[in-house]
Amino acid sequence: HGTLANMVHELIKWVGHQASDVHSPLHGLVDLSQGVSLVGHSRGAKINSLLAAWNTTAIPAVVNLDPVDISGFDATDDQVIPILANASAVFLHIGSQLGPEMFAGTACAPRAEGYAAFFKRSHSPAWMFELLHAGHMQFLDAAPAGCISCQIMRALCVEGPLPDWLVRQVSQTAMIAWLKHVLGGVSVEPYQLDWANYLDSSGVALSRFK
Repeated sequence: HGTLANMVHELIKWVGHQASDVHSPLHGLVDLSQGVSLVGHSRGAKINSLLAAWNTTAIPAVVNLDPVDISGFDATDDQVIPILANASAVFLHIGSQLGPEMFAGTACAPRAEGYAAFFKRSHSPAWMFELLHAGHMQFLDAAPAGCISCQIMRALCVEGPLPDWLVRQVSQTAMIAWLKHVLGGVSVEPYQLDWANYLDSSGVALSRFK
């Protein structure tokens, strides 16, 4: 994961060089003056968090969808939770209630290594959602009918009755509100209060912020 985080860093640098190259198709189309905000799911969220914690590039915000630091699938990898407070980025962590549920002896998103632990170690301001009755893989598109490996991956994680489209809708709404707040100074308070209270009373999600 450390190697992959470095690859993301190099990709960001490459995009920046391309944006300043008059001969590049990206010239004038990309503005990195405010840095790059990152969004990732599961180990992708961990990779983005590692990069932010290392402060290797300007990353103002990170959105983590059910992040996992260490799991039974990669138990010997670098850990990010202990160094997460080093990040200058502000974090939104969105997790699934059923991610920690065991299947075949392994949890896709172990509780001690998941979104709540990420939130605890994030500096203020930070925002956390727990999507109720939803599983780790429900953030993703449905597995294509012809993709057996995709279906196997979804089958490995416990899923719940909360519809996939609602999982994605809530996640996307929170993500856009957070990034508008961090990058554009738009108040996120209506989402952290009125909208979050509505989701709580509807049995869809619980929210915390600091």
